[in-house]
Amino acid sequence: MTQQTLSVKKLSKKALESNQGKYFRVAERGTGITIQYFKRPIKGNIGTLYVVARHGGQPKWQVLGRWPNAITLSEAREKAARIHTVAETINLSPQLAVYECNTCGQLLDLYLGNVLIENGTSSRASNTRTIINVHLKPALGEIDARAINKQVIHKHLYSQMQAKHYKLSYINKALMVLAAAYRFARNLGLLDDNPIEGMGLSQFSGLSVEPKAMQIETYEIKETLALIASKANIKTRMMCILMLLFATRIKETTLARWEQFDMDVEQWVIRTEDTKTQSRHVLPLTDIAIQVLKAYKHLRRQTNNRGQYLFPAARNPRNPINPSYACQLVSECSPFSGHDFRKVARSWWSQNKHDHFIGETLLLNHKQGELEKTYIQGALMSSFRDSLSAWHAHLIQCGLMDCLHGK
Repeated sequence: MTQQTLSVKKLSKKALESNQGKYFRVAERGTGITIQYFKRPIKGNIGTLYVVARHGGQPKWQVLGRWPNAITLSEAREKAARIHTVAETINLSPQLAVYECNTCGQLLDLYLGNVLIENGTSSRASNTRTIINVHLKPALGEIDARAINKQVIHKHLYSQMQAKHYKLSYINKALMVLAAAYRFARNLGLLDDNPIEGMGLSQFSGLSVEPKAMQIETYEIKETLALIASKANIKTRMMCILMLLFATRIKETTLARWEQFDMDVEQWVIRTEDTKTQSRHVLPLTDIAIQVLKAYKHLRRQTNNRGQYLFPAARNPRNPINPSYACQLVSECSPFSGHDFRKVARSWWSQNKHDHFIGETLLLNHKQGELEKTYIQGALMSSFRDSLSAWHAHLIQCGLMDCLHGK
């Protein structure tokens, strides 16, 4: 019979693996991080990592992730530290329930704390934190949370951001974050009603936010590939190539791991937690894509890079490159962005009479129901592969392989 809990100075892979079967749990002193072992391994995972946050002597267990496949020990420590920090920042009770939500600033802190716990260091969390700390709290933070209305928002937030010449799309994001914070507080029962329910940009402006236009045209692909080949290193060149091949988002691209590419089944599977839509994304690997991936792996191994990520960070190759830094690298070697690379394939398909639905639904991975997407992927995967093959053949004609090899 296993003993209940072992307390150690620091958790390590060796300690976790050697104590499986001997203890029910192993806890790290000082951080509140604990692993609870499975009776039997689940899909390669040994157990679940938790953080035990204590306030007023009352413990609250929060899941960090399954170890080792879903989360590393370093990632668990970072997430645990955020949870402890957020708990202190937003004045949590011993039961991790918020009592104070009198001002708009307190309400925004509460919402930001939840976003940080759920999303960590993601771009959504970073953008939300910036909007709250730079715009919403300075403008509305001291006002009674129940006194916020459309007139107050127009005077203290909307007009001020307009005067500073912020784009309408960015002002709209600020309004959306504010609305989301109030919905969150209302759902927790901290507000009897939502004073800004139904509020939107249309109530402040007669203009609408237009979708971001694609900057790169299909006839510019050849010269764009040549420009990237002349300026970028192999890692940056491959990032651009992968986004062109599959129209993936910059974060999805930077998080790509070699294990996600199954050359036998000919599929690239992007995990749910790595996608913006929180939806598993399956992309067929064409013969050209497999050729490119194998060539890139060979080139990278010449520099002794054998890590799990296609695009590892320079300082710590065990981690992926930061998405913001990746955007900077792409902009330095090309006048276009990852967003432009993402859209150009769909534009080319439209010009060449390929199924519009395939581009919108399967390639760009727009939000939809899981059941609907699973059915569509199964029914249309063959057509999807054919369309991708035609697109990839066109990229080869435009000099894709020369770009990869820096010619």
